[in-house]
Amino acid sequence: MSSGYAFVRIQEVTKKTVEQLEKTGNPFYKVATFEKRFNIYDTLILGILQSEGGLIKPIFSKLFDKNSIETVFNFLNEKTSFIQELRLFISLPNLPFWRSIFRVYFVKPIKRIFR
Repeated sequence: MSSGYAFVRIQEVTKKTVEQLEKTGNPFYKVATFEKRFNIYDTLILGILQSEGGLIKPIFSKLFDKNSIETVFNFLNEKTSFIQELRLFISLPNLPFWRSIFRVYFVKPIKRIFR
């Protein structure tokens, strides 16, 4: 599952890959650990979508109602600072995210162990 914002991200990753390939002959490049936070955000929202899909509309409604359009679009384009992201998260219902953290990072790994 993806959004239209994945298209922008794919273009940016492709550009970095080509640059690295031209520079070193190797397409792989390091991503700063801090930049990987958006992967975590994606994982959590997809976890909510999978387990509690009915909550997605209210979450996104609050996201857009309680924050400026510019900030939301910057967030979706992965162009926000960590402080801006915290402000966005505070505006959202937090219980679905805590449940998603629990399911994604605790329940699923434990289930994989006992398969």
